[in-house]
Parts: sequence; C-alpha cells; structure tokens
Amino acid sequence: MTGRRVDVGGAWIDRSRPIGFTFDGRELTAFEGDTLASALLANGVDVVCRSPILGRLRGIVSAGVEESSAFVEVSKPWFEPIVAATMVNLVDGLVATGRPGVGVLPFDPPPTKPTVHRHAYVEVLVVGSGEGWHPVVEEAVQRGDRVLLVERDRLAAAAGDGVTVLTNATALGLYDDGYAVVHERGPERDTLWHVRAGRVILATGAHERPIAFAHDDRPGVMLAEAVRTYLERFGVLPGKRVVVFTTNASTDGLPELLRQAGAEVAAVADVREGWAVAGTEGDPHVEAVHLVGPEGERRIADADLVAVSGGWNPAAQLSRAIGGGLRYDEALATYVPVDISRSHLLEAARRTSAAYPHLQRAGSGKLVNIGSMMSLFGASFVAPYGASKGGIVQLTRALACAWAKDRIQVNAVLPGWIDTALTRRAREEVAGLHERVLARTPAARWGAPEDLAGIAVFLCSAASDFVTGTAIPVDGGYAVQG
Repeated sequence: MTGRRVDVGGAWIDRSRPIGFTFDGRELTAFEGDTLASALLANGVDVVCRSPILGRLRGIVSAGVEESSAFVEVSKPWFEPIVAATMVNLVDGLVATGRPGVGVLPFDPPPTKPTVHRHAYVEVLVVGSGEGWHPVVEEAVQRGDRVLLVERDRLAAAAGDGVTVLTNATALGLYDDGYAVVHERGPERDTLWHVRAGRVILATGAHERPIAFAHDDRPGVMLAEAVRTYLERFGVLPGKRVVVFTTNASTDGLPELLRQAGAEVAAVADVREGWAVAGTEGDPHVEAVHLVGPEGERRIADADLVAVSGGWNPAAQLSRAIGGGLRYDEALATYVPVDISRSHLLEAARRTSAAYPHLQRAGSGKLVNIGSMMSLFGASFVAPYGASKGGIVQLTRALACAWAKDRIQVNAVLPGWIDTALTRRAREEVAGLHERVLARTPAARWGAPEDLAGIAVFLCSAASDFVTGTAIPVDGGYAVQG
C-alpha cells in the first residue's frame, strides 16, 4: 500500500501517467483518471473542509453527485467557487482549496472554463445507464431512430452501435415536449446541450441512504457503495480497519472485497441481525466505533472507516420535475417513481374501485374526486398534469353512470388557484403570476382551502342525492373568463 493506494482495483486510472495537483497548499500526486476526491483519499487526506455554521470537520462521504460534505474551490486551471470534490476530474496542475459549504467570489475576474451551447434533435433520449432501457433502445436503433445516451460517469456501459453517448454529462433539467438541458464536462471546455427528444427514458439509478447515529459526520464515515467505488475504480482503500454498518443485501460482498484489498473488517453491524452503530470517536477522523447489539450489549471496535448503507432511494429528481409522483414500495422499503398519469388518474381509479364494494354493501354512498382547473383547459407547461386531471373528469362521469344503480353518486371538485404552500412558492418563482391570477379571477382574490369545504359537504350529504357525474369548479370564476 502506498498511502492508501493499493495494487488491486483501479479500473478507471492509468497508473503509468502520474499527475501533480495542489490542495490546501500541499503539492500532491495522483494518476490520470482520478477525481479530486479519489486523489485526496489516495494521499491520506481525511479532512477536506469544515461545516459552514459550527466549523465541524468534514470528509468525503460519497463518490458522486450526491456528495454532502466535501466541498472545494478550484482556482487553477479554471475557477469554480464551490463544487463537490467527487465531481472534479483531476487534471495536471489543478489547484483546489477546501470550502465550508459557501463559495467566495474574488474581486478580480478569475479564469473560468469556457462553455459552448449546442443543439441536438433525437427520437430517443436516455438519461443514465441504469437497467431496463436496452430493449427499447435496440428497437429504436433498428428503426433507424437517433438515440442519445447521457451518462454522468466517464465510462458508460456498452450502449451498442447506433447510439450517441455523452459521458461526463448531467441532465440539469427535463421539461415539456421532450426538452432537456444537459451539461457535458470536458477537460478544457464544457458544453451545454439543448436536446429535443420524441421520447425520454429515465434510467438514473439510485442513491444510497445514510444512517443517522452520533457523530456520523466525522471524517471516516462513508457510504458503503462509495467505499466499493473508490476501491474498484480508483484502487484506493479509504481505511485500514473497517466497520460495515448495513440494513440490506447490497453490502454482502463488501467485507470480502475489503479483506482482499488488505483491510481488516473489525465488525459487520447488520440491522437485520439486531446490531447497529451508536456513535464514533476520534480526532480528526474516526478512531473508534460504538456498537450496540440485539440485547442491548455494547462494544467498541477500533476502526478508521465506517461503511454505511441504509438502503437505496431512486434518483427521481428529473421524474419529479415534470410532475411524476412517488409510491411506497414495501419490498424495496423506499419510494419509487410513478408516471404522472398513474399518480393522478390511475391512482384515483384504484382507490375509487377499492371503495366501491364497501359503498355497495352500505346500500348507498358518495364519492368525490379531486380534479383541477387544468381539467377544463389546456396549458403547455403542464401537459402531462392537465391530461391526467382531464381524465379525472371522465373517470367521474363513467363511474357515475356505472354506479347509479347502487345509489352511489360520484362527483368531482376542480380547485382553482388556492393559496397553499405550493402555490406560494410558484408565486415567488414565476414573476407576475399573482397579478395575472387576480386580473382573471372575477372574485379578485386567491382561494383559501376553506373555500372547498362547503362544496365537499354538499356533495357528501343527502342534499346532493340527485347530483352525480358533475365536475364543479371552485375557482372564483377563473375558468369562465376568456
């Protein structure tokens, strides 16, 4: 072992090409293919920066974009005021300094990496190289479609012939009509891609969850998959004596991998077996780990690394950005994405169907679905949402016809612009929205949640026994204005 660099692993680095860099005034060496984070770990740098408020020491936690602690300023050969060390690809002569979560702009304009804008038009855009997209892409290629794969990592999975691959690239945003903005990072310049796609496939994978315990922010506490990544991709062993703290099977092979690399596994604390990590000690990095067992027994393990895995959360940011919903998956113990039509329309159909036999046995009943003003008119910026809410009205009418024989009335309420936390945020982000809503609303105000109470009570009472299949706007007259 040289520093923390080991002979095993290192698929992403070229050991024949050493490069020099400077961190916090120290001149260090690494290999071509390293990130700044892997290079710092290889040189035994545990502390990267401090927390912005309390000044607590911060080390490297992850190996990717989800990094929450290790932030730096890059001053050469380009300037970035603050960036995660895990997202900096090392180049010869790079100069960086730890930053406590807040970037600082210098008085003199610094040299920045140039950025160019390019446009692409494709039939299929794949974001990420997770599982499940290959059959769809193969069919698209056979049809002669243009396919673009956007991959954050430098070495993307084999995409096959006919697929254009952008590596070192991140989809910054996904919008209506298949429009995506992609940031491609290059050694000398960046490219901001404006992509129009007929179909978008999100294969963005998942982020590993941490587990909370006392002093879980001490340098030397890392995500388990990050430990594996640094070893396999960069030939870096982040610690010599390791405690693996896990809740799931993704870490099953990690202890043996660590032993093969020359580390000692001090303990495996598996929550499924009743064991957990209660806290850590050490200055400046982890030196001891407190363990608690199923019967409350306690022990202390000498260790300089805690590899933590609390399960996995799908990277659903892009899906959520275009209105996609989430549902809880019991088997995976996490929330997983569902498309917008499922979260609004199909979920409403599922829940109303589940209620039907109970109302039928009762001899009568009331069902009230919640639509939206978008059920009545279109808006280009929320096309999937509007489509699903329009479906709510049609579902309401269909169920009203089907269940009238059972004395079940089915109606829908269509809220307009209601003053909620969600719409208050929209008013902050969309200039002029508040004024435009007031100008179009005859009632000359935003609605309040209480404005929905009266119509809901009416539709759930005997007073509405002869009312079914209706969709009633509660919008202060917004929808009737031209």
